Amino acid sequence: HEGFSWNVDSYQELIDLIYKNVRPDRERALAFLYYLIYKFYSIGQFVTRDVTMEDGKRMTATIGIKNNIIRYKDKETIFYVDKKPRYSWSALLFDRYRFSENIFAKNKNLVKEKNVKENITKELSSIKRVQKENISQKETTHQDVVMRKFRKLLRSPIQFFKDSRWLK
Repeated sequence: HEGFSWNVDSYQELIDLIYKNVRPDRERALAFLYYLIYKFYSIGQFVTRDVTMEDGKRMTATIGIKNNIIRYKDKETIFYVDKKPRYSWSALLFDRYRFSENIFAKNKNLVKEKNVKENITKELSSIKRVQKENISQKETTHQDVVMRKFRKLLRSPIQFFKDSRWLK
């Protein structure tokens, strides 16, 4: 489009064009904008929300579009603004945001689960250590020894006689 856009084939041509300080023709620019707004683009309101991407960074993503006017070729359909978006968060258009958000949520849950498992393991090992210390610190009485040997005799008599000191 002469007077509105320029083609360059090298960086030197671009530099020369910048130094010439050329400006687009105002009438052509306005005509082009008129075409885009009134003949080409469909117009609507975007519904947005913050989305967490895979890397943990947050971005504002469009999650719905409420159409006011849809244009296709020479046809135009006008919509009255309603509360419900025409294209919702489940539309194919927004898959990449949903995918990233789901991956981030899963990774976050895995980290939480891993931390919970590690904490449980640490707690169990400390409980076992305390139990062992308590058992080793407990004074054994003669009655405890007799009861333990009696239980062994009832559970496995052969093992009881094999282990008995006084029968040898």
